[in-house]
Amino acid sequence: MPRDYGLSTTGDLPVSVHVPGYRLRRQVGEDSLGLWFDAEQRSLERNVTLKLLRPQYEMHEGARGAFLAEMERLAPLAHPNVLRVLDSVREGTLALVTERFAPPTLENLLEGRKPLEKARALVTARGIARGLAYLQSKGLAHKNLTPRLVQILDDGEPRLATFRNVLPAAGLGALKGRLVQDANYVAPEQVGGDDPIGPRTPV
Repeated sequence: MPRDYGLSTTGDLPVSVHVPGYRLRRQVGEDSLGLWFDAEQRSLERNVTLKLLRPQYEMHEGARGAFLAEMERLAPLAHPNVLRVLDSVREGTLALVTERFAPPTLENLLEGRKPLEKARALVTARGIARGLAYLQSKGLAHKNLTPRLVQILDDGEPRLATFRNVLPAAGLGALKGRLVQDANYVAPEQVGGDDPIGPRTPV
């Protein structure tokens, strides 16, 4: 996330759904549980990112439970380098509303394989580290940290996408031996070996 799916109008959306108070504009990403949309919160005329539970899981008790658990896990988070939850819809179609997550991302800045200017690289690295440290202080970890999931704000500060990418830190152990992200960014101890998975793994 974000990835432009080329969907620009309401009529082009891959799902037919009405979320009270919000206007969905285009799909910008997805994960195993949900579809992510660029949207507008009508009451405040505010641009947001809205995640919907995938339509095929609407009647799936386990998926709905996992989506609700994700809401509960992410809602209390408040840090300038972590995507913040603004609202949730718990009746009918489940939806999670966050601050808008949109380009540019760190992936965009690294296109062409050109290194970042030193000062910008330091600001970016420091912000990512602060975001990860904050998650760790809450007993959480970012399991899938790649440049695509780091938004760069107007002031140059990075913001980490959350959604399914954040899980209880204790759950990292269950990922041992599994490749859940781009192989260029995965921690060696996550995919194998004797070294334990721990707080350093997301870093």
